[in-house]
Amino acid sequence: MTFEQRYRALGMLEAVKAVTNVARNIGVSHCTISRLRTRFNATGSLKTASALVGLGKLLSMKTAILC
Repeated sequence: MTFEQRYRALGMLEAVKAVTNVARNIGVSHCTISRLRTRFNATGSLKTASALVGLGKLLSMKTAILC
């Protein structure tokens, strides 16, 4: 999903739309929307999981260099 699609999906979810309705409207599976909501609730970010993993690795490398 593009960032715009993730942003739109989150807005629909906040407007109390059902996960299946949001998924149908955007054209993805309901599992994708459910994972998006779970990840957003856990991280507060709309970035993809792989981007967050990369960010974590970068921060840990930076911390190791500073120590």
